[in-house]
Amino acid sequence: MQWENKRTPLDIVRALPDCLMERLGTFVVNIDMDGYPARHREVVRRYYLNVLKLGSSGTEKALTVTFKFGAYAHHCLTEVDRLGNPNLPFPIAFCYGDQDWLGTVGADQIVQGNKFFKSGVSQLFIL
Repeated sequence: MQWENKRTPLDIVRALPDCLMERLGTFVVNIDMDGYPARHREVVRRYYLNVLKLGSSGTEKALTVTFKFGAYAHHCLTEVDRLGNPNLPFPIAFCYGDQDWLGTVGADQIVQGNKFFKSGVSQLFIL
């Protein structure tokens, strides 16, 4: 699988011929920036294409090292040898955005399992 070979979805896009990459870029920008002036869409499209042609960044490659396919952690925070230990000697708090792409199930489990939860010190915040 591509993920196990340390390839990201952007590596697949980079493998496309330039003409297809440009068509895909135009398609995506026109959908994402519908309603913006044509000049703005063109600037963003060129920026995206330049980023793609520069090659992958360390941050992008870190995704395949940090996560299993589907953005699942190799070593979950909910495990007892991580933050899932109910006897940790410190409170835990998580902050999420109101439209965050991460779910809060694991954070809920960690915070509610922490010995400081009942006193209100361990908390989960949605900002």
